[in-house]
This record gives sequence, C-alpha cells and structure tokens, in this order.
Amino acid sequence: MLRLFAISFVLLSCIVSASGEVYHWPMDAKPALTSTFGEYRGGRLHAAVDLKTWGKEGYPVTAVANGYVWRVRTSPWGYGRVVYVKLNNGLFALWAHLSGFSERIEKYVREEQDRHGTYSVNLFFRPDQLPVKRGEVVGFSGSTGIGVPHLHFELRNAKQHPINPLLHGLEVKDTVPPTLQAIGLAPLDAYARVNGQHDPKAFALAWHGRKKRFTHPDTVAVWGRIGVGFKVFDRADASELTNRLAPYQMRLLVDGEEVFKKTLSEFGYDVTHHGELAFDYFMNRRGLGRFHSLYRKFGNQLPFYGNYEIDDGVLFAGKADSDDRTVLLPGVHEVQVVAEDVEGNRSMGTLFVRVVQEPEIEALKVVWSDQAVQVVAQVFGARRVLFEQSEDDGKTWAAVGKWRDVRGQVVRHTMSRASLFRMRIQGARGLEAFQTFGVEREDRAQMIGESLYYPTFAVVRLKVNRVLAVAPTVVLKGDQKPLVVRQTGLRTYEVVVAFDEEKGRDISVEVEAEEVRQSLYLTQQRVTRKEGGEVFSDDGSVRVRFEKNGVYQTLFGRVVADSAAADERMVGPAFRIMPEDVALERAELAFVYPKDYAEVDKLGIYEWNDKKGWVFVDMGRDSVLGAVTGEVKHFGLFAMLIDNVPPQITKVIPADGAAVTVRQPKVVASVKDASSGIWREEDIVMRIDGRALIVEYDPEEDLIFATPRKPLSSGMHQFEVVVRDICGNEARSRSSFRVK
Repeated sequence: MLRLFAISFVLLSCIVSASGEVYHWPMDAKPALTSTFGEYRGGRLHAAVDLKTWGKEGYPVTAVANGYVWRVRTSPWGYGRVVYVKLNNGLFALWAHLSGFSERIEKYVREEQDRHGTYSVNLFFRPDQLPVKRGEVVGFSGSTGIGVPHLHFELRNAKQHPINPLLHGLEVKDTVPPTLQAIGLAPLDAYARVNGQHDPKAFALAWHGRKKRFTHPDTVAVWGRIGVGFKVFDRADASELTNRLAPYQMRLLVDGEEVFKKTLSEFGYDVTHHGELAFDYFMNRRGLGRFHSLYRKFGNQLPFYGNYEIDDGVLFAGKADSDDRTVLLPGVHEVQVVAEDVEGNRSMGTLFVRVVQEPEIEALKVVWSDQAVQVVAQVFGARRVLFEQSEDDGKTWAAVGKWRDVRGQVVRHTMSRASLFRMRIQGARGLEAFQTFGVEREDRAQMIGESLYYPTFAVVRLKVNRVLAVAPTVVLKGDQKPLVVRQTGLRTYEVVVAFDEEKGRDISVEVEAEEVRQSLYLTQQRVTRKEGGEVFSDDGSVRVRFEKNGVYQTLFGRVVADSAAADERMVGPAFRIMPEDVALERAELAFVYPKDYAEVDKLGIYEWNDKKGWVFVDMGRDSVLGAVTGEVKHFGLFAMLIDNVPPQITKVIPADGAAVTVRQPKVVASVKDASSGIWREEDIVMRIDGRALIVEYDPEEDLIFATPRKPLSSGMHQFEVVVRDICGNEARSRSSFRVK
C-alpha cells in the first residue's frame, strides 16, 4: 500500500479546463492510460479515462481543482468506492474503484454504514460540509467494484453528461498513431451481398510502407445496402506495450469524399446502452470481433455524429434509394477509414469494393429429344455462358464448346444428348452462377430443408440425396411467381425469402423437386418500434413481450425448442430465440412453469454462454400467466432452471479454534454459488457473538470480509457466516476463535 507516500507528478502533467484553468493531475502516480472515453463496456459506453496504477493499490487520489465533495458512494459492484467533487467552475469530477477515502470522508461513510447496518451507502453533501482544495487527497486508488487495480477518472458537465477528459487537456504523452486492424462490411437486408454472402465479412488491413497507410490486397464484391465497420485501437507512449485504447475520431470516406464521422466527446447516461448501436452488434455476434459502426443505425441517439442522421454512412451499392445517401454505381470504388486521437496522430486504411450484382439464372427450360437437348434460360447480370456435360454423375465435367457472350437476358442453346449438363454464367469480375440439369431418373429423390433466420428475411437451404434432373421450384403459398433458386453445390440449393407482415404469422414455402413436394413453414412474428409486439413458441410456453420502443427497428422473431441443450436442473426444454444478431432496447422473456409445480420460488431464467455455461438472468414472476420472467436485451439460447443448492462457504478466517493477537481482527470467508448467484448485500451476513458486522463483498474474488468497529475482549468469540443466493438457498458456517 502506498497511502503514506504521496509521489507528486504535478510538474509532469496537468489538466487544462475549457476555460483555461489549470487542473491538478488526479493521482500521484506516473501518468499513463489504460483505456479511454467511449470504449465498449458490455453493451454500454465507458464514461471516463482509466489511469494506470502499475498493478498496485493505494496511490493518493487528488482533487483537480477547488470545489467540494458533492457525493460519495460505496458498493460491491460497479464503481465500488467512488468520490464525486463539484468543481467551482460547475463541472463534476469523480474517482472510482477506490480502496479507501480520506479521513474526513471516511468518517461520514462509517457513520452512515453504522446507521444503516450496510456496506453500501450513497451520501450527498452541502457545499459547506466537505470543501476541498486543488491537490488535496480525497481517496486512494484501488480495484473495488470491478476490474484490476486502476483509477477511473471521469468529468461531467452541468447536465451530468460524461465528457471526454482528454479534450480538457489531460496531458498524457502520445506520439503513437492508431493501428487499423480491419474493415468490416455487413449486408443490411435480404438483397444485399458481400462477396456473394448474406453474412458480414471482415477484411484484414496491413501497413503499406510506400503508401503510408493500411491496405487490403483484394477488391471486394458488394451489392445492396452495406454497413461499414472499423476495427481499430490506439496507443499512448507510457502504456504503449500493454494497453489498447479507443481513438477519438473516426471518419468514413468514399472516393475521397467524407460520408460519415464519429467523434467521442460527450454522451448522456440515458443513452449509454446505445453502445450496442455505436459498435456493430451483427459483426460481433458472428465472431468477427468489436467493430465501430461507421453508419448511424435506427434508434441511435448518441451525440457522436454531428449532423449525420439515421442511415447516413450506409453504402447503397448499385441501388439509388435516396438522392442524399451514399449511392455507389456499378464499378470500383475506394472506401477509406481514418482514425485520429486527441493529439492529432492519424492513420488511414483503404479497401476497394466493386459494385456488381451476382449473375442469376431465374428460369431454365429444357426440351429433350432423341438426339439433342434444347435449353432456354432467362439470366440477369451475365456476360458470358458455358455449357458442360458429365458422364459420371457430376464428378468430372467436360466443356461443350467454348465460353460465348450473352446478348440480352435470354440464352438459347442446343447440344448433343448426354446424361448430365451444367450451365455456367459469368458476370463482372468472374462472379458465377450455375445450374445442373439432366435425364430424369427412376429412383425417387429425397430432400431436406432447413432455414436460417435473419432479422427481416430467411434463407432456405435445400439438400437432396442425388443430382436432380432440374432445379427445384420454390413458391410462396398464394403466389404464382417462383422465387429465385440459387444452386450452391451439386446437390444443394438455397432461396431467399423476405418476410412480409401482410402474409400473417407463418409463411408456407412450397418446394417441388421432380416428384417430391415439401412444405416448409417460416414463422414471422413481427415486432415494431412503434407498436411493440410478441414472439412466442408454438406451444405458448415461452413468450417474449415488447412494449413500445422495445426494438430499434422492425424485426421478425422466432422461438424454437432446442433438444441439444441438456442440464439436470432444466425444467422443460431450452429454447433458442431468434434473430440472435440484433441488439434490443428491452424485452420481457417469460417461461411458463408447470401447473402446481412445488418449487416455483427456486426457478429462474438462464442464458447459455459458451465460456461460462448457464448464466442466471432473472427470476421475476407473472402470476396471471404462471411464468418466470426476466428482462433481456438480446436473443440467444435460454432455459428455465431450478436452483435448490445453497452457496458454498470455505476458507473461513480465523479458522475454527484459532487464536488471534489483534483486538479488531479482519474476518474473511470465501463464498461461491454455482447457479443463481449472490446478488444482494442483505443476503450476506457476518456476526461475532451475535452482533452483525459491516460486510464488504468482492464478487470477482468470491470473498467477503469485515473488521469489527470496536475492539473485542480477550477470550473466546463465536463467529457466524450466513450466505443466501438469489433463489433463497442458505448456507451457514459457525466457528469460534480466541483473542489473546
């Protein structure tokens, strides 16, 4: 601990306020950053800069200017121990995750804790109670609340909006430009594609010494509405080798013209959860990592974007939806991303995209005669065509003639008869589509269909057990026009089905392949921002309810049982709720429990996490529906589990029968719960001789500890620990120790 040693670095660094007032450095430690303003923090935004404490605790934390202590809080979670100072210039400064307070502040905190009998307190002060001067110690750095040792330093304006401290002259030496890692491209609707795919793609950037920028070697094919993401980190000299920071400003340019800008300067706590919109949730859920969104999404109310509005920054590749959007005509375009830190260090990255629509074969008709095969096909986006034949069921192919140019949208061709043919068409940049066709066979084909769900459309994939004579025909029930079927392999096909709220809850997809007919039902339960909505399972046992403004934009949901998930604690099956790659404002998830279930009070909703297993969500109640409820902000795999196992209490100090030499010994216990968890301070009790102590809980270390306020007498003392989890399961430990 370094509380007794105030190491002054005032001469090395200072803060200059917007009015020019010189601020004192907020901690007596060597200036270095571990994180910056606006970084992603699990769905919310970081409201401060974090200062490095070099793996230690106890550095004196000092007031940056004259003012008074406005507020003090203590909590096992979040900010831990935190001091708020209102400065004389009207701004607020706060220091969080402290290991302790100055003596003046500590006195008030202890009195309030004793009065309420709890560790957590929330105190507000008058200007005359705790005035502070510039450079005065208000606390000591630590790691309470969350994280490793560091100091969270935050500035707020008069509206209590966090503002970027680095814009107020926090002079940490920084000569290092940002590092650009990748540009991400995300298709935003059913008709958009990146390199022919519906899923987002990331394109790694590498430093090009001659061009003095980051580049990607290939040109990427795009079509439709495309969102651009940007993976980047910054460095600062003192922590360059250990910490990755967020840049201050990011820009998107297309063909040299700025089309979007994001500046991390200020935001309100009422919109901090819009961090899921400031970063690309789609890309992250698909395993690509954390990308800054360089376009403004529906519902995003963060003040980072100046005059840029909803949908600004979106690339409308080959599709002129609006005169004031970024329309990219067919051809090659340069997409540039620029990142800059507060000190003006700047980096640029470049990715070339080619706007090109994939060629499509929309209708293919074949007429067989004794000696020849006549083909008529309707194609789009094709420049040339080639026919091939196979005598070994598609294992090898031989060209029938040469590639020839396509004139118009209709291809006609006659060939000598063979058992199996393939028609290949090529569009710009070599993009291809193909369809196979051949002689009808006597053995009956078998077909399996599966559906992949996106927010506003589904992709139906068809797999057959043998090569078909012609591609399947797919129509929506009630419609006459067949959907475009894209062949993806010798025995596989796919078709895109856009959801349509006019068609009711389910869409019937009718598939015909030779003599095989199959109906697939796509569930499309609509939820809108204006009206809300409900998504539920077929049996009604799981429901997701949305109030108005519960979603950022319209989506179509689906709830299906997942038989692969199994746990002996599960009550009923697990359910997968889709689409999983969309962030929500809020939704209420409800699991109906069995009628007359004996242990309803032990039931809770859990979400599957690949790293942690089943993670507790909530255990609210809807007595009318007879359900367990909880609030969720994204979809995934959920289940209702019973928790009737109490927490574990281990490593009790002093141990039973031990002797201690101090009159106010620190008592410690390790507590852990494997299911619902320990969420409330009132569920943690430590007593010595029946008298409750003020208990501090460190959830990251699974430790509880306390120190008696008054010295204990010599002799034997009874020590009791009681811990309850959120479902009310209780564990007790009783022991005795002797004070010498």
